[in-house]
Amino acid sequence: MVVLKLQALWNHPTKPRTIHFWAPTFKWGVSIANVADISKPLKSLSYPQQIDMCYVTMIL
Repeated sequence: MVVLKLQALWNHPTKPRTIHFWAPTFKWGVSIANVADISKPLKSLSYPQQIDMCYVTMIL
C-alpha cells in the first residue's frame, strides 16, 4: 500500500524530480527556520539566512 502511494507521488505531474516540487519545499523550509529564529537573541542570528530570506521574499 505504501509503495502504491509513493509510486503515485513519483508519477504525479509535479513529481519530486522537478523544480516545481523542490522550489516551494525549500522556500517553506527557509520560512520555517526564520520563524524559529524569533526567540533567539540578535547576536546568534544567521545573517546569511536573513539575507536569503529577504531575497526569497522579494524575488519569489
